[in-house]
Amino acid sequence: MKITKSSSAAVAVLTLLVAPLAAQMGAPPSPELAKFDRILGSWTGEGEVIMAAGQAGMPWTATTKYSKVLNGYFIREDSTIDLGAGGKIHMLGFYGWDKDNNNFVQLSTSSMGGAYAAPVDWTSTDTFTSMATMRAFNPMSQAIERSLERWKTTIEKDGTALTIIGEKAVDGAPWFSHVTGKFTKAKADVAAVDANAAPMMPPADEMKSLEKLRGMYDVEGSMRWGSGADEAMSIRGTERMDMIFGGQVLSMRTIGEPAGDMPADSKYEGLAYTSWDAVDKCYTTIMVSNMGEQGHFKMWPDGKHFVMYWTGKENGVPMVKRTVMHCDDAGKATKVVSHQLAGSVAPFVCFEATYKARG
Repeated sequence: MKITKSSSAAVAVLTLLVAPLAAQMGAPPSPELAKFDRILGSWTGEGEVIMAAGQAGMPWTATTKYSKVLNGYFIREDSTIDLGAGGKIHMLGFYGWDKDNNNFVQLSTSSMGGAYAAPVDWTSTDTFTSMATMRAFNPMSQAIERSLERWKTTIEKDGTALTIIGEKAVDGAPWFSHVTGKFTKAKADVAAVDANAAPMMPPADEMKSLEKLRGMYDVEGSMRWGSGADEAMSIRGTERMDMIFGGQVLSMRTIGEPAGDMPADSKYEGLAYTSWDAVDKCYTTIMVSNMGEQGHFKMWPDGKHFVMYWTGKENGVPMVKRTVMHCDDAGKATKVVSHQLAGSVAPFVCFEATYKARG
């Protein structure tokens, strides 16, 4: 993908999305992220999990690694949680600074499926918390649960241990202790989460449509900041799509080529993860990039194609973007077209590109 230093448009469309580039493109990551420096490194943990109120607790052990990625814009979390006979949960998450809402956010996916976003707050020098309201499909009861979860992580003063407390309330019932445990600094480096790990449960049938997208693509097209022909900029790059966690999640990695006066090593890198939402009957996607982009989106199948909508602000201006990924009869991506409405400006095509599958 070709990008100039003055660019501030949506490059992440190459991952089925259209998200704006960081407004401070070229600026360093937010200094707020330094608050997470104390948890960087590898950890081992153990504790107890209670899956539902009134049930007996189960022991768990875990390994976790926190590392800076994507030019330092994000803290990546790789966690493997061993529930013994209950199997293993493999989780991949990213902590980043949301400049539009002036807070931290955690974006995550796992071998249980799903792609989630939750705000994160540092409530003290040593403690950060998150709280999320969600509707989730319980495969055991075949019912939709409406739950509220709150999590607290406390760093011990010497920085060698983390205490984890997770509480949960389901469908208006009282709070119960969901997860308790403690992590200590590991002596050996913990490996990244295994993308080929088995899922906790079979993936939804709807993921089979995304499985057809697998492969490496060459992408070429243009971006626009307005309806004028002189506002178009050529882009070129590659995108790799793979199924991970036994088909629970589609991963997408975009590499864009530098151009203009940008250094040869200043390639764009975007990561996205898509899974099926059994409650809203659509796909959900999280994405991050080495330019500080982050997003949480929904996507719907439309015949053999896919449609995604994104709403928010771009450089302080309210906007809506619709992206359509066109696919051939074999399910491979062939073209992406995005339309944008920003403020009171007339709608225009802000991105269009052809996808050519290799092999």
